Amino acid sequence: MKKVFHAAAVVLSLCLSAMASAHFVWVVRNGEKVQVHFSESAEAPEPELLKNVASAKVWALVSGGRGGSKMVEVPLTLTDESLSGSVDPRANAVVLSHEYGVVNKGDSNFLLKYTAKQYASPLPGQWTATNDAEHIPLEVTP
Repeated sequence: MKKVFHAAAVVLSLCLSAMASAHFVWVVRNGEKVQVHFSESAEAPEPELLKNVASAKVWALVSGGRGGSKMVEVPLTLTDESLSGSVDPRANAVVLSHEYGVVNKGDSNFLLKYTAKQYASPLPGQWTATNDAEHIPLEVTP
């Protein structure tokens, strides 16, 4: 009986809890064009919020000769509809870093930093770490 009560309490709390939402920075590459989105999902851009991340820095990891790669900055242009730039077609990955600033939530103050990365290939076996803490200080690669 106790287990049923606990299970019912958990289900009830999940049903009554408020839905949390947050905005994230997404970097979306389509061929030689890269777009930055600031929204809850990569599919639903909210252009009116792009001014909040207009100072984001984007780099392309471009394969060089002899197996070496280098980070090349991607200049971005902010318009009413998008934050976008052109990327070298040889780029294996596109990375973004943005320091949003200090955010206040209740009694807590914290520095909010965004990082994002998109690989050219959709195949996870071809994803490798950039190992470049200067450009992308936090990197998770499956």
